Amino acid sequence: MRVTFAQLEAFVCVARLGTVHEASRHLNLAQPTISLRLRDLERAVGTALFDRNGRGLQLSQDGSAMLEHASRIIAEMGKLKGWAGSGKVSGLVRLGVSETFAFIGLAALLRLVAVTYPDLRVELGIGPSPQLIEDIHQHRLDLAIVINPVEDPRLRIMPLGIQPSTWAAAPALGLPQTVRPADLLHQTVLINPSPSPNYRQTMAWFGSSGLEPMQVSVCNTVPSVIAHLVEAGIGIGILPTKLIEPQLASGRLVALNARPAIEKAHLCAVCHAVDREATVDAMLEATRQILREFDMLEPV
Repeated sequence: MRVTFAQLEAFVCVARLGTVHEASRHLNLAQPTISLRLRDLERAVGTALFDRNGRGLQLSQDGSAMLEHASRIIAEMGKLKGWAGSGKVSGLVRLGVSETFAFIGLAALLRLVAVTYPDLRVELGIGPSPQLIEDIHQHRLDLAIVINPVEDPRLRIMPLGIQPSTWAAAPALGLPQTVRPADLLHQTVLINPSPSPNYRQTMAWFGSSGLEPMQVSVCNTVPSVIAHLVEAGIGIGILPTKLIEPQLASGRLVALNARPAIEKAHLCAVCHAVDREATVDAMLEATRQILREFDMLEPV
């Protein structure tokens, strides 16, 4: 019995997503079809690829060894499909981006895609990183540009760089140039809700000194709105440095040197761990180009 691409696809999908049910949803196939392909693959290779018990499917030792090879075959097949199309990338890609990237680089990205990949259609989702990652899990997005994603075997996470952040305040507050958690303890801190990266950054910075801010104003809004509130003197906040460059240059905001340093914000591209398409690769390459052109990131 020979090994088929369909069998490998089912195997990789179940291994990454954890269950036959999730794999069937992802591949839009019936669960019995997925199970049959797994059994046929195990017969073809002559070994059990999963340990089957009451808790579900767990990769066997042989299955773990085979996963890397099978994943590579799936990826190469995706490249082959792109090559067979004479280098033209066409179809639909559903892209999700964080608010900061949307504010700074999204228009330039869409212009670049329109010129470089005229047959590629883009559907957009803009929101906080946790929501974008959930949209990837639920197959509402194909690719997301997010901050500090948590490792997950169901996802492929590709680091893009570090998004610099700074404590920002209105000059009228008269805060010292270098600040420690105790210096900001009684200031009103504007913060995105948990579990956002901004929330984790802020609370971790105060927590490094065993403190919590006394006055917190949770703002379920985009960073540009928080920047406007900070500029108006409503409070202070940790903001992406690139986002507030105009306000810093004009003196409407001041950047405070934080001691200790603020936790790094890693900007990453996230997609499904299985069946990565040529459309995703094209959008990812275009995104990298825009990030370089706008000098948005520091190297990892």
